[in-house]
Amino acid sequence: METSRKKVVCVMNNFAIGGAERVLLDIISRLSEQHDIHVVSVLGGGPLQSEFENVAQVYVLGSIPIGGFLGKLLWVFSSPITAARLLMFLKRERPDAVMSSLFAADVLGMTVARMAGVRRRVLVQHDVHAFGWFKNLLKRRFGLGAATNIVAVSEAVRDFLQVTWGQPRTKITVIENGVDIEQLQEGRRQQGDEVVLGFLGRLEPVKGPQYFLDALVNLSQKNINPRVLVFGSGSLEPRLQQFVQEKGLTNVTFEGVAGDVPAALRVVDVLVVPSEEEGFGLVVTEALFAGKVVVASDLPAFHGLVNGGENGLLFEAGSSESLATTLEDLLTDEKLLHALQRGVDQWADANKDTFNISSKAQEYEKALGL
Repeated sequence: METSRKKVVCVMNNFAIGGAERVLLDIISRLSEQHDIHVVSVLGGGPLQSEFENVAQVYVLGSIPIGGFLGKLLWVFSSPITAARLLMFLKRERPDAVMSSLFAADVLGMTVARMAGVRRRVLVQHDVHAFGWFKNLLKRRFGLGAATNIVAVSEAVRDFLQVTWGQPRTKITVIENGVDIEQLQEGRRQQGDEVVLGFLGRLEPVKGPQYFLDALVNLSQKNINPRVLVFGSGSLEPRLQQFVQEKGLTNVTFEGVAGDVPAALRVVDVLVVPSEEEGFGLVVTEALFAGKVVVASDLPAFHGLVNGGENGLLFEAGSSESLATTLEDLLTDEKLLHALQRGVDQWADANKDTFNISSKAQEYEKALGL
């Protein structure tokens, strides 16, 4: 007997190109095969909106066109209106479950879903970022407090939820992010005469691109000048481009936002991930399945992915000197690079079932009570 289709509303901040958004897009695209999925944005549109529209019904209920302090102020004053629209929407649609992701969506989505009488309210926590006292209060009371269930994308995030937010372990389900392994295989390439380093992510302080460029200056002083491709955009972009020009790093190219991740990975050999903090590290997983050696910050979220000396190398988080030393070891030791590349292939083969996006969609289906 065919199972009846359930209705799920996914509340998001917007449709920006980010790890959380890309994971949700993959999950929703698979859930939509069996259920009716509605995606609601509370902060506006974004580059991924058309892709979400291909797999679900999309509604933009709020819009914050500016960032910074004025954007935050606008959000405070516009939130009641957005909440009212969301309440009317949920009462009309009467979903079986509501899922939220990221701060504004968590606060509005979980609280309004409870007001609308939605029984299954699932908050997905992607990061380990603590806010100031006011946002902490909003997140704890109106986001986490209104959720019936919480999904943590890693054990590190679960521990963060327990220690920082005081959430009971019984309320939390760990579902690690999955990837489309077959698609990422398109990111493999034959290494040429030169080793190409890559950065893929938002150009924001928390992602650490400044440490990467500082490390490249250190390497250049030793006459080590690898080709570097930087994929991404963000508030640091003008400053980073100026830094590259001032330091004469002519080997560094800014490629803009990577709308196609496998295509971006196809042109690099080693991915550098110098983050200050991470909840999971989706880009690390993607890189490994695309056959890339990963050089990453030594963070708890990466420990289950990068086995130092086997499929990548870890360096002290926040230290450009440590990163420079690690890159120097890799770039000057061909045997080390080849050994790590073999380790990447072995890791990918051993973990293809663990991180398969289809199995993750089934775990989300269970968490949503579908």
